[in-house]
Amino acid sequence: MNAVNPIEALSVYFLETVDVHNFWEWRAAGGTGEKAIQYKRDQPLFTFIQAIERAEDESQNYVSGYYSQIKT
Repeated sequence: MNAVNPIEALSVYFLETVDVHNFWEWRAAGGTGEKAIQYKRDQPLFTFIQAIERAEDESQNYVSGYYSQIKT
């Protein structure tokens, strides 16, 4: 069922409501299911908005200090 509805899958995974506008923003930033899993593995309390921002940063080859601190 989650494979048919990616918005529902992201809502369950991030434990928050994901609306269609945020989903399209996520997709435009290069967001995938694998990235969502990676982000939550790196930072379990990551919100979906933070995941979108991180995907946007990665798509622009931008590394903020916040994310670089997580990986150290």
